Amino acid sequence: MPPTASEHNLLHALDPARSTVVEACAGSGKTWLLVSRMLRLLLAGAEPSELLAITFTRKAAAEMRERLDAWLQDLALLPAEAAVDFLVQRGLGEAQARAALPAARGLLEQVLAARPGPMITTFHGWFFHLLARAPLALRVPGEIIEDAALLREEAWHAFVERLGRERGGPLESAFAALAAELPLASLRQLLDGLLARRAEWWAAGLGSEDAVLAACAELQRMLGVSEDEDVLGGFYAAPGFVAESREYWALLAENGARGLKTDAQRALELERALRGIEGIPLTPTLSQEREREKSEGLARLRSVFLTQTNTVRAPRAGGEQERRLGADGAARYLELHQRLGEQVLRAIERLAEQRALRLNRLGLLAGESYLHAYAEAKATRGGLDFADAELETARLLDDDTAAAAVLMKLDCRWKHVLLDEFQDTNPLQWRILRAWLEAYGEDAARPTVFMVGDPKQSIYRFRRAEPRLFAAACDWLRQRYGAAHYPHDETRRCAPRVVAWVNALFAERADYAGFRSHGAHQAGLPGWCELYTAPAEEAAAAPMPFRNPLRDPPPVQSHKRAAEAAWVAARIREVVGRLRVREGGAERPARYADILLLYASRGDLEVFEDALRRAGIPYLGDRRGGLLDTLEARDLAALLEVLVSPLDDLALAHALRSPVFGLDDEDLRRLAGGEGPWWARLREWAAAADAPPQVTRAVRLLADWRRQVGRLPVHDLLDRVYHQADVPAAYAAAVPEHLRAGVLANLEGLLNLSLSLSGGRYPSLPRFLEELRQLRERAGQDAPDEPPAAAGDAVRLLTIHGAKGLEAPVVFLVKADQGTGRDDTCGVLLDWPPESDRPAHFSLHGAAAWRGPGRDGLFQREREQAARERLNLLYVAMTRARQALFVSGVDDGKPESWLGLAREALERADMAGLPEMVWPASSPLSQGLPGGIEGSERGVLQRGEVPAIGTRIEPAGPDAELGIQVHAWLEGITQGLDADTLRARLDLEAARAAEVAALARRILAIPELAPAFDSSLHLRAHNELEFLDPDGRVARIDRLVEFAGEVWVLDYKTGDLEMPDLARRAAPHLAQMATYGAAARALFPDKPVRLALAFCDGRTHWLDADGDIGDHAASLSAVPP
Repeated sequence: MPPTASEHNLLHALDPARSTVVEACAGSGKTWLLVSRMLRLLLAGAEPSELLAITFTRKAAAEMRERLDAWLQDLALLPAEAAVDFLVQRGLGEAQARAALPAARGLLEQVLAARPGPMITTFHGWFFHLLARAPLALRVPGEIIEDAALLREEAWHAFVERLGRERGGPLESAFAALAAELPLASLRQLLDGLLARRAEWWAAGLGSEDAVLAACAELQRMLGVSEDEDVLGGFYAAPGFVAESREYWALLAENGARGLKTDAQRALELERALRGIEGIPLTPTLSQEREREKSEGLARLRSVFLTQTNTVRAPRAGGEQERRLGADGAARYLELHQRLGEQVLRAIERLAEQRALRLNRLGLLAGESYLHAYAEAKATRGGLDFADAELETARLLDDDTAAAAVLMKLDCRWKHVLLDEFQDTNPLQWRILRAWLEAYGEDAARPTVFMVGDPKQSIYRFRRAEPRLFAAACDWLRQRYGAAHYPHDETRRCAPRVVAWVNALFAERADYAGFRSHGAHQAGLPGWCELYTAPAEEAAAAPMPFRNPLRDPPPVQSHKRAAEAAWVAARIREVVGRLRVREGGAERPARYADILLLYASRGDLEVFEDALRRAGIPYLGDRRGGLLDTLEARDLAALLEVLVSPLDDLALAHALRSPVFGLDDEDLRRLAGGEGPWWARLREWAAAADAPPQVTRAVRLLADWRRQVGRLPVHDLLDRVYHQADVPAAYAAAVPEHLRAGVLANLEGLLNLSLSLSGGRYPSLPRFLEELRQLRERAGQDAPDEPPAAAGDAVRLLTIHGAKGLEAPVVFLVKADQGTGRDDTCGVLLDWPPESDRPAHFSLHGAAAWRGPGRDGLFQREREQAARERLNLLYVAMTRARQALFVSGVDDGKPESWLGLAREALERADMAGLPEMVWPASSPLSQGLPGGIEGSERGVLQRGEVPAIGTRIEPAGPDAELGIQVHAWLEGITQGLDADTLRARLDLEAARAAEVAALARRILAIPELAPAFDSSLHLRAHNELEFLDPDGRVARIDRLVEFAGEVWVLDYKTGDLEMPDLARRAAPHLAQMATYGAAARALFPDKPVRLALAFCDGRTHWLDADGDIGDHAASLSAVPP
């Protein structure tokens, strides 16, 4: 098939002799392009060491290197015709490809032997590389600090200690003045914002002897006011103000006297304000009492003339007004009201601008000291964070002597630069890169540049990315390097139906400039688009009964996202094993690992996690802070706390009850009954002759590990714990099968985390524990997002930012109704034009009362960029889906929410003739859904159908819920769990737990089934054994038991107990049992299979699985055991 016009342009873009910019949509194959360009460069004679490829994450860099190595190996080993075709696909003519084949065969050896080879790294990796090779006098030694949460805390404490030492000095006075007017949390947010933007602060202060003084002077010029100006004095002394206010008061009073109560009240307030104003001497320096009176006067004037939102009130005009005041009086009333109101508003605005000036003077003064404390903390640690990599490299290139040496090394090393994901670049990174490229001028030896990116995927402004940079860099490269610009809007990832939904949502938006309708390369790839709107339920005001908090749990109220989360879990269950996804040209049933569940923020995520757990769906969450909140991570953190502080009874109890040691509630009750610290009680118990093995083991292990504290690095200590206590095996045995993969991945993640944190690499366990505490609160704000690795067959839960660069056959975008959240009340306001070497504006800002109108244009631009990035985030989420895209949220009635936009776009999307994924004949939505939800199509929108509004999904009936609980109880009992543990795990009240336990005991007490529950009488047993039925759906056998000579399949039943005839009672389940029998025969072809329905009234119905059950006829006979 000949290449399309878009593909033809891309082949031109691979020409190694020219610089090129490719603006490529999501899923268009940017990695393919970059590695193809590298291959073409090598074929054109470039040395491997001359290639520099920069991308955004280490994962992307690793994938690029793996792709290059794999392709070079293919070229070395493929048959000649296949290798020629490989080269033709990358832009060579057939004759060129044949001529280049011998050289292509040798590229693998050339690249592997090159020292150094191609450098494929991130921006920060490149910067650290440059810093390590700077002139010795300017070299900055230090390790990389990937997450500086603890470092920021150390700097904050050092800063506060300095304030205490310098009490009464300029620094402490500035901080105290801020703290008197701002909450401490807002003040900390303000200074942390400056810390996060310290690279931009450095750039803004270039050329200034006093950066704080220069910044305040520039802000004063912009705002047109000084801190010393007597704004209120000038306002009150303005010619005619008091006289006109008196005249206006008379008109107000006239209105009030004629029955207009609001004007009567306003006249009273104005009279009080004027009495105060006229008694204030108009001198620059007044007592605090007089200053307070001036402020109170303005507050009264504000209530007279302005609304709560600080706009001039709109007075009533018309015939009634004229009848009260006369025509001339009414006109004069309106004129004075408007003029005086504007004067009051301007005074308030100028006061706000004065406060902005004051905030910047004090905040920058305090902030400089905070930055110094942070720098000292890093120096003590001997490390650099990611912002330092940029800042120190920029400083290096600003030093004329050092810059010459560094640029010479750059010139000698790299001749070809490849830039990936350029839309995520920040101005300082571009400044550094541009300084190198500008140094060539018109030199013919300048490097080639190949830049790839997509402004629609710019979602990292919170990490200082500048979305305007892509267009600016494109223009700069075109003017300086003659770079060609190739747009590419054909996705190789998404099915045509997903593309149609994306096009319908973004193509017609006036506020989404630059979007061009996408095409789908895989025109025959079937897709599925679905939207679910959960009803917005008003929480009823439930009475608050008195309860004993030590005995009675608090009442549980349904979460507003419960219905949405239940639908998501149910839909995932329907997708897995039923929906067929395409892989490598063939179709197969979907697996859990094929599903990404995405969200913009982690709020309410626990509701979805709970729904997945209840539905038996394995899942993996993202790392860092979320990892540390898992029960298994908290278990191990408690264990480490015990090693530091053995007298911490609560931590010891937590650790002993964990699977690491396996003590049960009875053991803990015995410990609680003793005297003295629990550690002493535990050792005394272990020394007793009748001490149980789990107690002696716990004391032995804890004593050994305590001896290693201070000797071993924390990572090695934790590794020792894992090995000696066989931690992974203990947790694997303690958790349900569907949660096992996630728990084991979390355990491995914690061990890896101990190596990445500095406290884990040294014998400093208290420091490591403190780092864990800080990470739990402040994780993930420093390093670029590195998505967690997949582990096993599990659904992956990720933020949209964390999913950048990923894709999946099936994507669920949840909480699509969520708003954008509030703007930061305190922080940095920055304007760095992409073509400039330094910011055009840098200032601190507070809430509205600290801003004024002088910077309104900058704040408006920030809001517009935030709105655009919000749409970019939606675009990124939708384009992660290869075939099936599900969007869900709570009905908020807001057309501009993601949910509203997606619903309207799905109704308009032209899906006619586009291939659609086929569900099994039995409609997924009509079948019973897991997790206590009955099937319903209400609220589901597919391909243009109009959803029902205001409907709700009803929960399953009490019988179904009882059945689920009995099944879970039997599974737990057969795994060795006690009643208290099961009650807690299933969250059952005492009466309900007793009912469930009684029904389970009746099944366990059936004499003929005793061999199935006595491990000494069978070889092995499996609970909730999953398999795929002939339709590709996931089915589960309650219990499968293997004996030496046969296999039993047991299915527990809690319903229809009133039917005395067992055969009739069993009839509705024969089809199900036939499927179970077929699966068991496939697993054990050499053993007879016996099927039994075990009812909760203590009766059993046996079926002959080796007889004729293919049509599950009613003639199936009962077979005695």
